[in-house]
Amino acid sequence: MRRDSSHSQSLKNILFLLGLFVYECLASVIVYLPPLLGILFVLFVRYDTKGDFWRFCIIVAIIFVVEIFYDMPLWFLFVLFVVLYYVVTLWLANFNAKYILNIAQVVFVYMGVYLAFIYTEIITGTPLLINPLVIVYYCVFEAVMVSIYEYAV
Repeated sequence: MRRDSSHSQSLKNILFLLGLFVYECLASVIVYLPPLLGILFVLFVRYDTKGDFWRFCIIVAIIFVVEIFYDMPLWFLFVLFVVLYYVVTLWLANFNAKYILNIAQVVFVYMGVYLAFIYTEIITGTPLLINPLVIVYYCVFEAVMVSIYEYAV
């Protein structure tokens, strides 16, 4: 008889969800920790292309947690990720540089978030306190994290 490995996979998924949730709780309190938007997008693309349904659902759930913790409109990041997913897949068809693509994905996410916030500020007329240097810091920090992860894997 063969042992069923679904229990260990479920445990790994639960620990993955809890780890991301704890990190996002800490990141919402500690200013120097980035919200992992770029890394979540890289995982969003990876788990969608691999067909790993449960981890994809975990990433979507954490996206909503990030939106709640950072007072973003609900579905904002999910819609941005879906739009950027199609941009990245078009780019994947033309380029074959996986290392550069992962770093570019992080940059795309933060550029998209910044531009969307600016457009929201223009449309609604309410000033949003967005510091571009913080966005650059988060982008560089996560680009380094993604490059270390890709080099290690």
